[in-house]
Amino acid sequence: EFVDRNPRKMKRVLNSFSISRKIAPGIDPKKLLRFTIMCEQWPYRMAWILQAIEDDSQLNALSKKARQFTPEHTLVDVYNVVLVFVYGKHRDDKL
Repeated sequence: EFVDRNPRKMKRVLNSFSISRKIAPGIDPKKLLRFTIMCEQWPYRMAWILQAIEDDSQLNALSKKARQFTPEHTLVDVYNVVLVFVYGKHRDDKL
């Protein structure tokens, strides 16, 4: 339902997906396809989410503090934390 029906975009998603499968063969193909589509449809939001996860991981490695994000967190959980930084305090646009 979130896939753009534009043939060029669909081809770009399929090409990205096929490369991703070769790079990360151990990941579930359905999850990888969903992730590829999200990166294609919402690149800036996905970049913020991935940056937040990476920052959390690096801070944990440096200071040995508890991680804010664990493997149990979903992308929606991380997005809702990052939302304030993307839109500011007064934006109510959540997933």
